[in-house]
This record gives sequence, structure tokens and C-alpha cells, in this order.
Amino acid sequence: MVSQSGFKFWWLDLEDPRVCYAIVYVITSILFVEVLYRKVNFLKTRKAEKGEEIYVAYERWDAKDWSRWKFYLGSVLILPRTLWILVLIFLGWLAVRITSLGASQTEPHSPCRRRIVKSCISFFSRLILFGAGFFWIKRVDQRMIDAHTKRREFSPVWICNHTSWVDIFVFLIYGTPSFVSKGGVANFPFIGVIAKAIHSLFVKRTDTEDREGAVGMIETRIQDIARQEGRGYPPLLVFPEGTIANGKYLLPYKKAAFLTNHPIQPITLDYSFPFFSPDFTVMPMIHHFFLMLAQPYICLKMTYLPRHENLAGGWELNAQVCRAAMAAALNVGTSDVRYRDKL
Repeated sequence: MVSQSGFKFWWLDLEDPRVCYAIVYVITSILFVEVLYRKVNFLKTRKAEKGEEIYVAYERWDAKDWSRWKFYLGSVLILPRTLWILVLIFLGWLAVRITSLGASQTEPHSPCRRRIVKSCISFFSRLILFGAGFFWIKRVDQRMIDAHTKRREFSPVWICNHTSWVDIFVFLIYGTPSFVSKGGVANFPFIGVIAKAIHSLFVKRTDTEDREGAVGMIETRIQDIARQEGRGYPPLLVFPEGTIANGKYLLPYKKAAFLTNHPIQPITLDYSFPFFSPDFTVMPMIHHFFLMLAQPYICLKMTYLPRHENLAGGWELNAQVCRAAMAAALNVGTSDVRYRDKL
């Protein structure tokens, strides 16, 4: 359609460079999503082969809701959200780097430094998740109030279901505990600095000897935290499943979090979303990251369950009790198939 003001296609003035840039951006974004979608679309049509039904805890159960058009519509969100996240990761890293200058890597931070570091990490982590579409994070706290301190009951070790890399950012916002991480994480760009600032435990899990040593480190740290009641090291967060599941099942719990007689704080994370789950299973990280950003929003409910007092029946009994309570709170099932069994 041609008018006196120039060439127009319906209401679009194609002689305006801004309109042309916008059209190119939209088309490029759609093509980018199409490339990603083609790589993972087989999960939508794939049917479990005979004998694979037992691996339901690792399947992409949300694949039935995927649609090209849904991803196309959200494709324009990917670039600005990615830039937002990268800039904030850099600024957060810089802030933590500065506030951690001169701090000991082997001793807890002073109370003042700990508050500053924790505030920086929490602030930037919340902005990162906001940019990723996590506009609403609801917290439900079922912990008892201590009659003497008038505060929530303290537990030196936290446990939580593990479904996504997003889980890490959630805890960096709320509570900022220490994590149990693989040894190589300490040397990761950006992430390593933050992990060290919150006194994460870096463990090796390559063989039996390394795993036993890791268990000993975790037990010692829990004892230190309990003795200082959180005034030294922050609580230690353990993902007891030891790997990521799809959010519909809880896997068997490992023993590391249940070796001491100290109370345990169970926490559940429950994600809700339009069509693409944040649960990070059966998909390359790069595809998962960008496709998740193509959604308009994601909601999260974080629940602090009542504190678990250790029972006398051994770590297996305590793990089973905590697992059952968390599964009931999430309204999900349990699976006894471990990741190594699937491999």
C-alpha cells in the first residue's frame, strides 16, 4: 500500500528504519527459537520404550503443552532478558568481589561483612530472576517460633527438592545458605567467587574414597554451624536426591544430610508456568535456558515445612520421613530409580 508519506504495509511504514529493525529482530528471534525447538521437539512425540516406564522421574512431562506458536510469540523476550541477566551477573559478581576483599576463605565472615555480602547476593539474584520472568515468588513458613528467642526455629542443615538450576538463585535470595558443590565449581568464572563468598563446601565425588571424604566434610560443617547457631557459617543446603528430577517425583535421599543428630529444615520449591517447565531434565542447558526465557512468566511457591527432629532409627528412617513429608507437601510421587540406574 503506497501513500503520500511513503511505502506502507497496512499500518507499518517500511521506510522508517526503526520499523525495519523491529521486523528483522522479530524474524531473527523466531528463527532462533525454531532452531532450538527442532532440537528438542522429539521429546514431544517420543514414546517410552518397553522397560523405560520406570524412568518417569526423568521425563519432560510438560512436552505435551509445547507449541511452536507459543515459543514464537515469546521469542522477542529472549534477547532483552538474556542481556539483563548477563549484566546483572557481572554487577553481582563485581559487588561480591569487592565486599569479599580481604576475607578469609577458611573462616566465617564477621557479622558485618556477612550482612553486606548476603545483601548484595540477595539483591542481584532477585533482579536476575525477575528478568527471567519470575515476577511472583510466594513464601510459606510453617516453622515454629522459639519461645525464648522469639525467632523461627534454627536448623543447621536445610534440605530441598532439586529440579532446576533456578533453585540455586532462589536460595541466594532467601537465606543465602552454603551449598555442597562439585570441586570444579570453585574455579568457574563468576560463579566460583559467589560460591566461595557464601562458604560453600567443594567436594570430589569421583570414587568411593572421595565420597566418604565429602561426607566427613559435610558432617563437620553441620557440627560447626550447630555449635555457633548460625552466627558463624550460614546453614548448609543439601539437595538430598543428589541429582535433578522432573518435579513430579522425589528420588531416593542420600545420607549426607542425615548423619548428625541435629534438626533438619525441609524446604520445597513448587514451580508453575504457562507451558515450559523450569525443571532441568533431558535437555541441553543452552536450549533449556533460552526456551524458558520465551515464556511470559513463571511462578514459584517456596515452603518451609516444620522442622524435622532426628529419630533414633538411623539416617535411612529420617530420610524416609523427610521425603514423605516433602512429597505430601508438593503433592508428587516418589521414585526409587536412581540416576546411575538410568545410565
